[in-house]
Amino acid sequence: MEIMIRTAAAGDAEALLNIYAWYVRHTAITLKKDWEGVSHFNPRLP
Repeated sequence: MEIMIRTAAAGDAEALLNIYAWYVRHTAITLKKDWEGVSHFNPRLP
């Protein structure tokens, strides 16, 4: 198995949010209270 690390792109937003959503919903580590969705996350990606 080969692992590749690269910069995230706009097309990765949904997969990244699936990971991030768990932390928003179940922990205080993100400092977020509400789930924002893909439209709020996409502008942060190149």
